[in-house]
Amino acid sequence: MVIRFARVIEVTTDELLGVRASKDNGNRLSLKLLRRAKKIETLPPSQQKTLLKTIDTFLKDAERQKSDPVRTKTKEAKQKSLAAPCNFV
Repeated sequence: MVIRFARVIEVTTDELLGVRASKDNGNRLSLKLLRRAKKIETLPPSQQKTLLKTIDTFLKDAERQKSDPVRTKTKEAKQKSLAAPCNFV
């Protein structure tokens, strides 16, 4: 799980676990994120897997939104119209 999480946030496992100082290229991991990563490590493997899948899905969607904002807005508008309450008389 550590390897997968390190890949998601684009650091080495040594940097993630604090074994080796990260190369400071302006992309330093926030302390807040590192604390959360340590907490994730304490979860049972099944919960870690579920959480990482959720993170992966969120990141993929964010990348899609960056690459095609027009299509994403159209999709969001459709979802909102489907979720709107129906007023039957």
